[in-house]
Amino acid sequence: MTPAKIDLINGAYQQLRISGLTTQPTNEDVSFALSTMDDWAAQLSTTLDTGYLQPAEYGTSDPNDSSGVDIKLAGPFKKLLALELAAAFGKDIPPALALSARNAQRDLEHLLVSVDGAQNPPTLPLGSGNQYTLTERTFYPEPNNDDGAINKFENEVFLVSVEWESFLGANVLDSVEYDHDAGIVLSQKSTDGTTSTVTVAFSQRGQFELCITATDSAGLKETKRYVYNSLACRKNSATNGFA
Repeated sequence: MTPAKIDLINGAYQQLRISGLTTQPTNEDVSFALSTMDDWAAQLSTTLDTGYLQPAEYGTSDPNDSSGVDIKLAGPFKKLLALELAAAFGKDIPPALALSARNAQRDLEHLLVSVDGAQNPPTLPLGSGNQYTLTERTFYPEPNNDDGAINKFENEVFLVSVEWESFLGANVLDSVEYDHDAGIVLSQKSTDGTTSTVTVAFSQRGQFELCITATDSAGLKETKRYVYNSLACRKNSATNGFA
């Protein structure tokens, strides 16, 4: 369930009424808030992916369009939009509204930002210096296969081929997009009918994630996720006793 854009606008104006900054919004106020929300949401998307749906053409949003914002994000979204509208109207921001917006920003970040656990830096060895003296516990987690990670050597170059036929059904493959961690290097991307292929290599050691998303002719999407452990190849390692 996602609220319509007018639901978010009404909620934002409700925040402004509570703060004593406005009365019942007019049709012009709603139209202004709609264009302001589109611009602000586009700017916000550079740091936080709220799922907000932009119009097919700039400036053509309709108040009854779906916002694309998950219901759990609606509350923080309204409070931040209220702050944006107050600034656009040239109003002094009451302390209560400013505090509410700061809390809303924090809530959005908690809901949308996922922070990976610390990983042993790829430039440091995984020798005895990574362990406590009297136990087998380590300061940094070493690469593992708990989440289905695939072990590869750091100097390997290999193909990842994905068959999308079961996802496509009667539709055709429109596009394939790749999202990956900085330690992965992709080249020679290609599609052939229902299959996509890409060449994968690593720029360093560590654990890295690759997500491949296919879009069909109906606009439906499916993502395949791969996790790789890029391991030292001892044969090519420096002869200092560390791998």
